[in-house]
Amino acid sequence: MKSISIKLYLTSILTSKKFEPIRYSIVGGSCSLGHILFLYFLTDIVGIFYLYSTITSFIFISFLGYFGQKYFTYRNFESKHLKQGSLYLTLILIGLAMDASLMFFLVSILNVYYILASIITRIIIFIINFLWTKHVAFKKHA
Repeated sequence: MKSISIKLYLTSILTSKKFEPIRYSIVGGSCSLGHILFLYFLTDIVGIFYLYSTITSFIFISFLGYFGQKYFTYRNFESKHLKQGSLYLTLILIGLAMDASLMFFLVSILNVYYILASIITRIIIFIINFLWTKHVAFKKHA
């Protein structure tokens, strides 16, 4: 009996609208972790300047995030990729400008370690992206 209730609970997390923030956190958290790991790899292993690494990592991870947010978080299976993709691209460009600006300010001006600076920017952008994707990019129209 317990396994049925656990299965129903997990199913509700995967499908219920009220669990969107949890699903967003799973996808967004995974993308944030991927961004930081890729940033570290490009900066410390490959030797690319941290701002170029930030931009490269942000763009790469954002495209992965599009599909995760569209299909997993918002359960949006509408085939409006051009419209939704354009709105999401706008979000990416705004987020990229914020990310690079915050990284520059935190690292070059305040001398914060670039990984810590990236974690701080991820938190800020995480919140803004959730609101944008929920209410604009993947909003379902009745």
